[in-house]
Amino acid sequence: MSVCSFIQLLEPIEKLLITSYFNVIDDHLYMPLQRAYEAAAKHNYNSPVLSAVQNLLPVSTQTAKNICQRVT
Repeated sequence: MSVCSFIQLLEPIEKLLITSYFNVIDDHLYMPLQRAYEAAAKHNYNSPVLSAVQNLLPVSTQTAKNICQRVT
């Protein structure tokens, strides 16, 4: 069952609460990304700091995937 199908089965108050919950989760997921963009914009394209971040991103991605697998 998809999330959308599940939400359709809820009572109106439950829909309101779960929608609010999803909005909070969405904000927490995307706010750090926005801060990362703002921080990156403060550096030159060839900055050693940006280079380090670029090298660490694949590691952090794999770490995030491992955490998600353990949680599920």
